[in-house]
Amino acid sequence: MLETVVTSLTNTMGETLSLRDHTEREQAWLDLLSTNKLKHLKTDKLLEMALNSKCFRVAEYLYERQHDYSNIIPCYLKDPVRKTEVFNYILNYINVSERCIQEQFLVNFKELVAVSSKKTSEIVIEYFPDLIEQFSEMLEDNCDLQYVFLSEIVLGDVKLPPRIAEMKYEVHVATALLLEQGGEWTEAIELLLKHDMIEEGINLCIRGAEHLDSEGAQRLWLMLLQHKRETENYSLRQLLHAAAPHVPPAQLLELVSNVNFGDVRNLLQGILSDYTHDVQMLSTTLKLLGKDLHYGKYTVSMI
Repeated sequence: MLETVVTSLTNTMGETLSLRDHTEREQAWLDLLSTNKLKHLKTDKLLEMALNSKCFRVAEYLYERQHDYSNIIPCYLKDPVRKTEVFNYILNYINVSERCIQEQFLVNFKELVAVSSKKTSEIVIEYFPDLIEQFSEMLEDNCDLQYVFLSEIVLGDVKLPPRIAEMKYEVHVATALLLEQGGEWTEAIELLLKHDMIEEGINLCIRGAEHLDSEGAQRLWLMLLQHKRETENYSLRQLLHAAAPHVPPAQLLELVSNVNFGDVRNLLQGILSDYTHDVQMLSTTLKLLGKDLHYGKYTVSMI
């Protein structure tokens, strides 16, 4: 009778089970195992039957009973119902040496990324930060997986080697940001200007003015102004306007005095004239506002 039951539980030929039916069949099989009703069958035979019938919960149970932990993660990954639960298993046993989670994580890394690049990257950042480059190399034959994995790593505020950050889609902005985070401001602006990313270069210079000393900030703006732009998106006047709030006018004049842009004096004079006009307008506005407030208070007191 038990043989008949087992045959019925494992027979998948000529029928398509619903997810519910498959789950119930698998649970019945687990109940028989837990009550030791199938002790007359060898474990290897049971494993073969479980894998052939895609009863991966049963296979996991048998592997656990044998203390064969090297095949448990694949049981999760092959099970469409429990794929995402693999990360709970990893986190629960990651510090249990006999489970050899690190070795299993390496072997099944590509499949784990395919299930969830976010959860995989979180585990990498927390437990295997020194292996990021190795993990990236493991995904080189699948550029899409590699890109989503590295994207999650970058979002996790991890400083990647520039070579890794730039190997897919030439994500120069991300690479420049990593260089900036590492304090390599000059290398960051050079990379952006090399690819004519003027707007990103301006933003980098603005941030540099907040974090660097005056000499370092001036050096960044000089590199930006000296760049031979191939695009017409930004004129020299626009660049000087961008630099003006972050570099004193006297230093700005000195900054471009040796730059081969032709006659920049007229441009600077125009900028300074605009600046003076803006200051005058602001001063006049403040005076008018002061008068309005004064008369407003006077009127209230009279009432």
